[in-house]
Amino acid sequence: MHIFFYGRVSTLEQQEDGSALQKQLERGKAAGATRFYWDIISRSSETRPGLQAMMEDLQHFKVDQLTIARIDRIGSSSKLFYSLLGILRTNNIKLKALDQNLDVNSYLSFGHILDIYYACSAPFGW
Repeated sequence: MHIFFYGRVSTLEQQEDGSALQKQLERGKAAGATRFYWDIISRSSETRPGLQAMMEDLQHFKVDQLTIARIDRIGSSSKLFYSLLGILRTNNIKLKALDQNLDVNSYLSFGHILDIYYACSAPFGW
């Protein structure tokens, strides 16, 4: 199984805990990830080199699953989230959030998925 992992920490989060990103990456490795992408940047930024590279690679490599620590690691942009979900659906890639028991793969409409996205993100200040 080919699993990609995406981690993101804010610059403040990384300043407060210098190993915050490393902890996410280690969890991804424990979950079976074989390829890793990350950013140290605010969730409100849509310009993220790691995320952009991953989204490009998801379209060109055989990937079975994208794993993230939490859904809010993707960011606060519903446009960005929709773009990622479109890539995942087109390429039959499952999305797994380690800290949230959710299965976005079984939802048929993006409206339902967006509801999940906002519900999962709410505890993190969105």
